[in-house]
Order: sequence, then C-alpha cells, then structure tokens
Amino acid sequence: MSSSAVTTGRPGGHLRIRNLLVVFEVALALVLLVGAGLSLRGFAKLADVDPGFAPGGVLTMELSLPTARYDTAAEVRGFWAELARRVAEIPGVVSVSASSGLPFAGASESSFLLPGEPRIIANTKMAVAYFVDAGYFETLQIPLHAGRTFTAQDTTDTPLALVIDQALADKFFPRQDPVGQQLQEGMTEKGVAEIVGVVGHVAHYGLDGPQRTQYQMYYAYRQLPEQTQATVASGMTLSVRTQGDPLGYATQVREAVTAVDPDQPVFAVQTLEQYIADSVAPRRFTSALLSVFAGLALLLAAVGLYATMANSVAQRTHELGVRMALGAQPRHVVWLVVRQGLVLLVAGAALGLVGALALTRLMTSLLTQQVSPTDPATYIGVTLLLVAIGLLAAYVPARRATRIDPIGALRQE
Repeated sequence: MSSSAVTTGRPGGHLRIRNLLVVFEVALALVLLVGAGLSLRGFAKLADVDPGFAPGGVLTMELSLPTARYDTAAEVRGFWAELARRVAEIPGVVSVSASSGLPFAGASESSFLLPGEPRIIANTKMAVAYFVDAGYFETLQIPLHAGRTFTAQDTTDTPLALVIDQALADKFFPRQDPVGQQLQEGMTEKGVAEIVGVVGHVAHYGLDGPQRTQYQMYYAYRQLPEQTQATVASGMTLSVRTQGDPLGYATQVREAVTAVDPDQPVFAVQTLEQYIADSVAPRRFTSALLSVFAGLALLLAAVGLYATMANSVAQRTHELGVRMALGAQPRHVVWLVVRQGLVLLVAGAALGLVGALALTRLMTSLLTQQVSPTDPATYIGVTLLLVAIGLLAAYVPARRATRIDPIGALRQE
C-alpha cells in the first residue's frame, strides 16, 4: 500500500508545467515589484530635495507686451514699474518682481570668460542667464550668500553688475571672495561685469534632472542695452509672493494689469509649486503605472501558487491520509505542503532577482539620483513581501490538507 501511495501521489507532467509557470510568475512579480519600489522610493525622496528657493506662496503669470504699443525700452520699463507698484499695494502681497527666466520654466544661456582669458571658443564657459528686476531674489527667497542683490539704482547709467550662484563662485573663485571680481560677459557691449553678489544655486532643470548647464548668473534687465532690454522685457514672468493661497490673489493681480493697460492679456497663471509638480508629473505617472503592473503580477503569482498547492493537495490526498493515519501531526502535514510552495517561491525569487539586477541599466532613466538602482532596502523589502504573500497563498491549501479524513482517503485508493 505504501508503494502504491507514493506512485499515486506523484504529480504528473501538467503539474510540473504549472510549477514552472508559477516560478516565472513569481520572477516577473519580483522584477516589477523591484522596479515599482525603486521608482516609488525615488519619487518620495524628491520631497526632500531643496530646489534652492521657497516655491510656496508664489503666484506667477506671463505677460507679452506688443511692440505696437511698447516699442521703446523706456515704455517697457514704465509698464513693469507701474505694474509692480500697483501689485505691491494689494493687501496680503509680500513682494513682487518680474523676470525673463524662471526655475523649472526655462531661461536663456550666456557665455562668460574669466578675467584676462583670450576670447576663444576653448575658453568659453556657459551659464543659465536670468534677466531680473529688483526684488526677484526676495520674492523667490533665493538665499543671499555674499554681497548684495539688485536694486532700482542698477540701470544703464551704472557699471554692469552680476549676481552669480554659489556653484560658479566655488568653481572659479575658490578660497577667495568673489564679490568685487570681474567676468567677461557676452550680453552687453560693456564686455566686463563686476560680481556684486553670490546667491544659492537653484534646481533650474528639475529636482532630479541632470544639470545640463551647471552655473547660473543674473543680470539686472534694466542694465541691458536699450534694444536688448526692450526685447527681453516685452515678455516676462510676474512673480508675486503672497500671504495665504496665491491663486486667491489672481483676480486682483489681473485687475492691476488691466489698470496699467486695459488691452494687455495675461496667460499661464499658476503657482510656482505647480511648475515643480509639472516637472515630476511624468515620474509620478511612471511610478503609478509600475505599481499597478507590479500589483497585478503579485496577485497573479499568489493565485497561481494557491492553485498549484490546492491541486497538489488534491493529488496527494491518499498520501497525506496515510501519513495522518500513521500519526503525522497536522503541523508536519502543513510544512510538507508549504515546503513545496517555498521551493517554488525561492526558485522564482532567485530568477527574479537576477532579472531585476539585469534590468537596472534599462531603468536608470526612470529612477532619481537619490536612489541607487541596486538599493538593498528595496530589494530586501519587496522580496520579503513577495515571500510572505506567497507563503500565505501556500498555507491556505496546506491548512486544508490537515482536515483530510484518513479513513476516507484510504478508501479512495
């Protein structure tokens, strides 16, 4: 009877195929879980990244002044000065400024040379160039590290002034005070600008994106040549720091624009925080999509393992009945069945880990710089999660096996 029981209890070829399918399901689930885990961890860590300014409470809107009505630099300056004055008078407005160029929204680039360097291509260096009005750094709360920021006194009649970021200062003026130093610049006919201030570096290209241009410099737009000044200031972004919800001030700011020029439209009205949210939207979508696929794969693996174990218990009813008739404890029967599921889990997990490690090179573009593609915590965490759910799926039919009636099982033979 014992020999017959062993022969009868062996799974057939279809069960071996099912076991292989479960192994591949587990492996696929692990690969997707690792991908989703890495993506979610990286996305969560973006909240800890310092953008270099305080985006909360800032309303922005873009204005494009038609050259038919504003064809001189003086007219353009007059519009922005009057608009800034009116907006600043709105109750609850903390500060206001205008700029051509905004972090996360784009800006120009400008070349520069160190003092005394020959003007040849090999020596040319590039920096993101912002053209700003007085109050810009205070409105965005970009920290001032040394020197001063721009004021209304920085005009075409005064020496050309530059504010640079800390990255540029650290690279080209190490162990010395950059304030008072000069740079050769290419935006004006003056050719040489004096550094009057150093501010913090901002994450211009995004919280986790590669910084294509590593340095940043700021011009007072009122110091640009008249024609360049008129061109730059004809299309700028108004930034307004407010108390409370910045969008709640949109109507009043629009009314201030209308008061200066009834025919002047505004567009792209949004908060500075929205620019940041938009910059990470593709990554948020990718994380959500990976999470959905990983969840489905995990469910499929759990269902497959449960079905396999249930089928195995059904085929081994006689064998398990004999064991229980001979005095086997229920926990031994449970372990006998769970062990078979554990083998499938371990095989699938091992295959999945190899696949996940091989996939990290392809996933690099989907991950942030704050999380390594081989992050141990993610690999360990998702593996334990997968094994726990897999063991639960195997335990249910294993527990059911302990309810087999030994006498009934023997009669089936």
